[in-house]
Formats: sequence, structure tokens, C-alpha cells
Amino acid sequence: MSKDKPTDTSSFPALDFQEKFNEKYSSDLIISGKYNPPNGYSSILELEQRMANHRSQADLLTNEDLKKIYSGIIEANPDRIILSNIPADHNCDREEIIEGVSSLINEKDIAFHHKHLASLATDSTTPASTEQRTRLLEKNTNLKVNWVMSPDTIGIVHQAINKARHSQNDRFTEANLADDGRAGIA
Repeated sequence: MSKDKPTDTSSFPALDFQEKFNEKYSSDLIISGKYNPPNGYSSILELEQRMANHRSQADLLTNEDLKKIYSGIIEANPDRIILSNIPADHNCDREEIIEGVSSLINEKDIAFHHKHLASLATDSTTPASTEQRTRLLEKNTNLKVNWVMSPDTIGIVHQAINKARHSQNDRFTEANLADDGRAGIA
């Protein structure tokens, strides 16, 4: 397994979707996040393994551990403005952000998920609308979405689908013209 790229993408849902989508549509879609690891971790894969141990309660992180990892992520990724602007006043906020980063979720999706959870009690239309668009996306691609996509990410995937379909139509038209002996005629 590469230090920077997992061979098993099951713990990295956006990367898993991205790779399957790109294979299926001969696309170059990029929707997963790419982050520098915080101090004390040689890679994001190592951080993900640490978070997996925490989730399984095999090796729980303390509040201080979460603060240190969160601060390390923000310091190691100064260009991630959206990520650094997500409110992280409580350990549950920091843990959610660390989980997103360690799972290679892009920062817009992490921010949307954070806001989505915070707004469930006050805005019932946003989750339903996003959930509906996500299910439609799954139906159109026949690929499972195993994380909360932001409307921005859903839009990017829809654009990639349209681009891939347009490209396939162009190839189909060229093949038909070639079969008719008209290829290359101006």
C-alpha cells in the first residue's frame, strides 16, 4: 500500500466513489479531499487508522488528543480556508472535522455536513433536498454515495456525467460516420 494512496478505499468514501466514477465514465473527476497530515502523523492513512481505532474504542482519543490533531490539521493545511472556518468549539466538532479529513472528504462536504447536522432541527428542507439529489445521483451513476455530499459536489458530479455523456455521443457519432464511409468529410 502506498503511503499516500490507499489500495483499499472502503474507509475513503469520496475517493472510492471518485475512482469508480472515473473508471466507469473515463473521467478525470476529483471530488475527494487531499490534505497534509498533522504533526505526529506521517500520512493521512496513518491518521485514518488512528481514527478507526478510536471509533472501535480500541484506543480512545482524549479531548487533548482531539484538540492537538485538529490544530495540527489546520496548521498543516493553511490553504484550506473553508476547513479552518468551520466552527470547532467543541470536541465533537473537532472529531467530526478530523473524521472528514482522515476519510479524504473534501472541505466543502465536511463544512456542509457540519452545518447540516447543526441545522436539522431548524431547516428540514435542506437535508431532504440534498438527500433527494444524492439518491438521484446514485440512480444515474449506479454508484453508492457513502457520505454527505454538499450541493457543490453534487453539481460537480452532474457536470462530469454530462461531460462524459457528451463525449460518448461524440465518439458514437464519429464511429457512425466512419461506418458510413463519411468520416473526415468536411
